Formats: sequence, structure tokens, C-alpha cells
Amino acid sequence: MGLYDAYLATRHRLHDAEPPAHVALVLTERDLLADGAFDTLSSAIGWAFEYGAERVTVSVSVLDRAVAPTLVRELRRLDAPERTVV
Repeated sequence: MGLYDAYLATRHRLHDAEPPAHVALVLTERDLLADGAFDTLSSAIGWAFEYGAERVTVSVSVLDRAVAPTLVRELRRLDAPERTVV
């Protein structure tokens, strides 16, 4: 666990409010075309559920239609802790 992850986990534990039930992650196609991006996305989704989210929405802005099939394929392969719909 990185330093920032530990910091966030501590803040979450010490905060009195309920965690958000729905978390939205807004990305660009460029974010997902970087090396390791889908592993990072999978970790972020897992973290959201681990800390109490009931639903996670991932929105991807796509400018180049040619990359859409690749993104859809990779999103379907995503290792997520809950059922996914692409």
C-alpha cells in the first residue's frame, strides 16, 4: 500500500459520515490506453466497494471510434469484485 493509500484509508476510518453509495469514475480513452491502466482501474473499483460503495459507474470519453472495440473488450475482461455491465 502506498503512502497516499494509507492516508486515505486512515481518513476514511476516522470520518463519521457514511461513505458514498455510488461512486463515479470519469476517464478518457487516453487514460485507459496507458500501460497498466486496466489494473489500476480494477484496483480503484475494488477500493470503492471495499470502503462501502454499493455501485460504481465508469464513464469513458472516447474521441477516436477506432479504439472503442478494444476498450469494450478490455472492460469486459476487467477483474471487478461485483457484476459488471459494459
